[in-house]
Amino acid sequence: MTTPTGATVRAHHRTSLVDRAREIAPVVAKYAADNDAHRVVAAEAVQAMVDCGLTRALQPARYGGEEAHPAEFVEAVIEVAKSCTSTGWVLMLLGVHNWEVSHMTEQLQDELFGDDPTTLLSSSYAPHGTATPVEGGYILNGSWKSSSGVTHASWVILGAGVEVDGKPLMHNFVVPLAEGRIIDDWFVLGMRGTGSRSVELDQVFVPAHRALDRQILLAQAGPGLKKNDGPLYRVPQGYLYNLVAGAPALGAGWAFYEEYVDQLKKFTRRFDNAKLSEDRVELLRTNDVRVRLDDQQKVALRILDEGYRLAELGQVPGDLEAARGIYDAARTAEAALYVAQQLMPTMSARVVHELNPLSRLYRDLIVARQHFTQNTDFAAATAANLEMGNPAAATFLLSDAERTAAVDRSKRLYG
Repeated sequence: MTTPTGATVRAHHRTSLVDRAREIAPVVAKYAADNDAHRVVAAEAVQAMVDCGLTRALQPARYGGEEAHPAEFVEAVIEVAKSCTSTGWVLMLLGVHNWEVSHMTEQLQDELFGDDPTTLLSSSYAPHGTATPVEGGYILNGSWKSSSGVTHASWVILGAGVEVDGKPLMHNFVVPLAEGRIIDDWFVLGMRGTGSRSVELDQVFVPAHRALDRQILLAQAGPGLKKNDGPLYRVPQGYLYNLVAGAPALGAGWAFYEEYVDQLKKFTRRFDNAKLSEDRVELLRTNDVRVRLDDQQKVALRILDEGYRLAELGQVPGDLEAARGIYDAARTAEAALYVAQQLMPTMSARVVHELNPLSRLYRDLIVARQHFTQNTDFAAATAANLEMGNPAAATFLLSDAERTAAVDRSKRLYG
């Protein structure tokens, strides 16, 4: 992968992220079918996103990034995903990974971006492997699943539990991919192009400065915030991750809608020669899904706008407000999949052929709906329990005691 010059990196600030996403749309669309067939995003599409600065959207400006408003990044991801769901998904993750490591040690950020601001990181957060504390760091072992875009990255963020003060706590570890092995095992129904392969490590040492306690991240007490102190890095992780994660599904939903409308205009029912583009029921159904998709996109952008506005004021949303926002975010892929579920039957058998773009988009939406950030049941239960004053388990929320303890640990570790 080539690296843009410093002048090229700086020039991108004059053009909005959304405009840049639209400019590279022909390149992204060109490889969409190949991405699905080959189970990996084409290098040309990734290079286009790197060259125009989209992968650095959430990266600190002092490391050649944009420090963009997260809502603008969501809109850019939607635009890319309209051309290819898998490419939009990979862009989404490449962006949030740079946001995450901005909370980690300055030493790590220098290693990642000091010489090359275009460094890419993939991830696998579920604790499929183990981390054993040793002097100066940790030894990682295991096989971590579903690391999207891993073949284009040079580093990977991996999750594992570590005992802290007598309790197992999840940590994130940043590891050079050259020290591991990529396993080609991504054989799935949809979003095949994400290339979400496994990463295997065997007795790999990870120095302590490349690790971060996830509760410290959630408590917004990471060491990186001493210098990366802009509002972008004060937006709660739950808001950012969940809302950004739904953006590829929104893009796929819009792509399905637009492709459906285009095909419907040409569709004549064979047994009665009726033009379905003139059928009242079809017109009502088409308008219904468009409004639902548009409403969900507005909700996502509104929540991010509010989270960013609070961050500018040095504030964060309360737990109930955050839980409601996370639930609203979890409904994104559901709303996008609804588009396909409502419109698919009209096209009858023609839509099941793999060469029909609607078939690929439908498969992509089914898989996007399975991501843990799109689990509406869990998110709804969390918000409802908080509403009723009941204890609530929540992936992206800390209790007051957990938050206080995380801040104390950060002070002990990083000063």
